Amino acid sequence: LVYDVRPGDKVSARQNFKAIKVGDIGTVIPTPANDSDAVKARVDWGPGKGIQLWAKGQALARVPLVPGYDFVIGDAVLTRRKIDAAVGVGRQGIVQRYAGAEEEKELLVVNFSGAGERDAPVDGLDHAPLIKGYLFAKGDKVAAAVPYDKIVIGDVATVVGPGAGGPDG
Repeated sequence: LVYDVRPGDKVSARQNFKAIKVGDIGTVIPTPANDSDAVKARVDWGPGKGIQLWAKGQALARVPLVPGYDFVIGDAVLTRRKIDAAVGVGRQGIVQRYAGAEEEKELLVVNFSGAGERDAPVDGLDHAPLIKGYLFAKGDKVAAAVPYDKIVIGDVATVVGPGAGGPDG
């Protein structure tokens, strides 16, 4: 889901292009029916910046649903606390949308396979590992073990999501 932005999603620019600067916020709008380009999203950047087609994933990123927490629609998460009898500690789910605030707690709607959707407090969630059999999760710091292009051994980076092979590759 990292590259699967939909109309209504808030996105931020990852690169400069014309009047758009890195970090600018836009809204994904419906793409005309005759445009079959599945790798681009139509984004309304607001007054003075216009509507443009942008590459999903590499040029655009979803805006976190709750400021201060790096959770976006489609993120795999793990519960840190029990939500109810069907959703205990360590249960994995997928973030669906923002649920609102209740008693000063920000809530996300999370779909837990077999248990359905639940409102989960954002401070009770962690990112789940991105690849089966590995412990890498979104936000983890990693160091390069091999050189590649301009990357040298020891360069440090932050995991931002699954690679082009998806969550299993």
